[in-house]
Amino acid sequence: MATTLDDYRDRARILWPRLDPRRLRRTGGDPERILTLVEARSTLPRDELRAMLIGPPGGTSRQH
Repeated sequence: MATTLDDYRDRARILWPRLDPRRLRRTGGDPERILTLVEARSTLPRDELRAMLIGPPGGTSRQH
């Protein structure tokens, strides 16, 4: 998953390719600000968008 500010912007570009590049730059890579941009264009809840961008809460390890 993304771990740096640039990674969050890169991941956002991949997940939502039609985001305005200038607005995305202005987020400074802050995941919450990126989510605000994405939220305006999506019907998904913010928690789901956050999981898509930064990963699920509590880490990425899954137990089987």
